Amino acid sequence: MAIATFGSVLWLGARSKDFTTPPDNKAVAKSVSEWKRKHPPLPARERALPSPLPVESVKKKPEKPAIPQIPLGQLATTPSLKHFREHHEFGTESFIQLAIQLEARQKLAHALLAWERVIDSSDPNEGQSQQARQAITALRTTLPIWNTDSEGNFDLILHIHTPTEHKSQTSALLAQLSNDIREASSYQVAPQVLIKTVPQRDGYPSPPIRVWLSSTGKEPKETPQLTLHLNEGEAPLDEQLYMAIYRSIAGQLQNNSELMPPATLSAKETPRQSLTTNLTRLHWKELCQSLHVKQEKAPPAVIIIEESSDRE
Repeated sequence: MAIATFGSVLWLGARSKDFTTPPDNKAVAKSVSEWKRKHPPLPARERALPSPLPVESVKKKPEKPAIPQIPLGQLATTPSLKHFREHHEFGTESFIQLAIQLEARQKLAHALLAWERVIDSSDPNEGQSQQARQAITALRTTLPIWNTDSEGNFDLILHIHTPTEHKSQTSALLAQLSNDIREASSYQVAPQVLIKTVPQRDGYPSPPIRVWLSSTGKEPKETPQLTLHLNEGEAPLDEQLYMAIYRSIAGQLQNNSELMPPATLSAKETPRQSLTTNLTRLHWKELCQSLHVKQEKAPPAVIIIEESSDRE
């Protein structure tokens, strides 16, 4: 029924139409105009922009704080061994920065002092210590000795008490030990080596080797005494002697100086080299001052002249 109704309406509406002859331009234009009248354009609207994609926040690395700058000071004047010591609160990185700047300016005497402050006036890590030790070794070979006046030397005695069996081996090191101490202190010290033989007692084990340093005089001051028991498979005698000397000096400075005490030696360091690389020239000066004994001066002679009076 519905199909019949639809077909009837279609036939009635299309029976008078001519589908074989194409419409002329006027008819087409009229049809388009009529369609536009019945279908007005939609109101204009802004085109929606796509939502921006979320941008992941980039975490910025925290900026490394600037290293505090130690003032260079008067570079034309001759520095003292304590030069730059007053800036010890600046820290290790500041002293390294200062030393590098001074080397670039060819102020090598000042640069050496700055590198020494890394060792004796700051608390460096292993890498910074190694950097400073290498720089000190290189600069010490290019610069003159510090104390050129032999009258200003400090008389120091290196005491070695050894059993008879090690006397000849120890005695052979006498000149070397004396020269190394003199050069390590940059000629601030006039060392003497005193070797004493300790006899072997029957029925007792061999006595240890004892090592310490002292000033001269009747009542000298002494560094802590170190003892060595030489056993097979251990370090040679010369290395143990240098280690004992180094440790004795370190113990003295730890108790008698405001400087950073000498660090424990690493596996890469030899005790002999440590007298120069781990003990700065200021360390040696402080050592001498800690062992210094004030000599009492004799009172000035008093001459009394009695005048005779003639009494009649």
